[in-house]
Amino acid sequence: MKTEVQTQDITVRSTGGTYQTNIVRGFNASCTAGEKQAAERLGEKLYGASLVTVEPLPRGSDHNITHWRLHAEPVHAWAWQSGLIEFGREVPEGALSFATGMDRPLRARVSALAREGMGKSAGKLLVPGVPEAENETAQVDALIAWVDWCAKGNGKETSCGVVFSNRQGSAA
Repeated sequence: MKTEVQTQDITVRSTGGTYQTNIVRGFNASCTAGEKQAAERLGEKLYGASLVTVEPLPRGSDHNITHWRLHAEPVHAWAWQSGLIEFGREVPEGALSFATGMDRPLRARVSALAREGMGKSAGKLLVPGVPEAENETAQVDALIAWVDWCAKGNGKETSCGVVFSNRQGSAA
């Protein structure tokens, strides 16, 4: 499963000891600690755990404005045999990756399509049908059916770049 690395160029303006970013997709950030910290805060708002680096760009003629490039990489959503869903950059051995995308939209899409656990799994996301399955074959069948259903939204504007796939290492 592949989604593309993203970059976003931003500006940070210094005014009276506060560093304020421009607005990107409805988000901005400010910080009194420094220009880079303001850029990092905006990157965290936009990309969450997908944010990899914040790179300074050459200064222009206005010394109150700095330019930065945010770099973000996709993360994975995976499921364990129990049906428990987790997120991160590296898929652990024994887990099955079923979706990739930028952290914030990936978590939002998976959360909207998964089910919430009850009892001991309260507050956790689960693949519907997997915890209730009677055997391993039924667990796999439930996971595949759910991922195929989720993948119907791939490529649509509402998917926000999130790609679901039950084929390891390929896009749906």
